[in-house]
Amino acid sequence: MEKNNLGEQLPLPEAETALTEKADVSSEPGGSQYGKFNSANELKAAYDNLEKEFTRKSQLLAELNKQNKTTAELASDPEVVKLVSDKSEVKEKIINDYVISLSAAGRSPELIYSSVGAFNMGDSRSTPKTLGEAKLLAKQLIEK
Repeated sequence: MEKNNLGEQLPLPEAETALTEKADVSSEPGGSQYGKFNSANELKAAYDNLEKEFTRKSQLLAELNKQNKTTAELASDPEVVKLVSDKSEVKEKIINDYVISLSAAGRSPELIYSSVGAFNMGDSRSTPKTLGEAKLLAKQLIEK
């Protein structure tokens, strides 16, 4: 094994390539064997700074990944639900997206009534076709 200028050991094929590149660079007028750096110390300092920045970004990414929650986790988080439900524009966006997705699928939205005795007249199951069906429907509604 051969050593490069920084004292690191290089595998034989890479050592030969490094020596060839060194010869090519230094043969150019005004060229430096360290590329844009004037000395090995400047190159090492730049590498160290790059390594520090990479480590910092890697640590930040790892921290963000730990904090990252899935959509299901966010939907079950009471703080997130309260924050979202307090915003009327967010509610409208969610409802509009839901209605659009149903329209695209050729379906109509399910209607839920909160008042007692209310029923959906547009629902074919609750629309009486005869007077007898209307009587039965009224009786069922009164008994509830």
